[in-house]
Amino acid sequence: MTQDELKNRWHTPDGIERRKRVLELARSGGKWFDALVGFPGANEVAQYLDLRGIDFSGEDLDGAELVFARLDYARFDRATLTLRTNLCNTRLTGASFVRANAANCGLVEVDAEGARFDEADLTKALMFHSNFVDASFRGANLEGADLSRCKLRGADFSDAKMAGIDLLHAWTEGAIAVPVQLAPTRR
Repeated sequence: MTQDELKNRWHTPDGIERRKRVLELARSGGKWFDALVGFPGANEVAQYLDLRGIDFSGEDLDGAELVFARLDYARFDRATLTLRTNLCNTRLTGASFVRANAANCGLVEVDAEGARFDEADLTKALMFHSNFVDASFRGANLEGADLSRCKLRGADFSDAKMAGIDLLHAWTEGAIAVPVQLAPTRR
């Protein structure tokens, strides 16, 4: 499916109902992927973990368990993602988190190539072992965030707040506005 088809399927009457069910189940720790059986394109992803193109903008995703989900081109703009929100091991290629409140959120081992985190609050977010190649963090708050062992080639950190950020063993070649001095090693 094309990027537009992935996004548009969520705007059909069927897609709107399935999105509501996915949110309800994800927040309660249920098997949200069961709500996608028979949904266009869902069979392209193993175990129906297909949330590509979904729009969670402005949603409160406290407690949402979306581990291993395919969230390519998804939107989380102005969404609230907390310590209890788990996006670990997800694919977030081209996803948007503009102005999201994602302080303390778990974004470990994600593939977020080309994703946008502009002006997002990522304070103390756990983001290690992830791929953020060509991602944008313009104006984001990354204070105390753990980006150790991340791929950050071409990522843009212009105007980002980065005090106490952990970039230990991160690949920063070609990244824009990365601090010269890396954060101390955790012990």
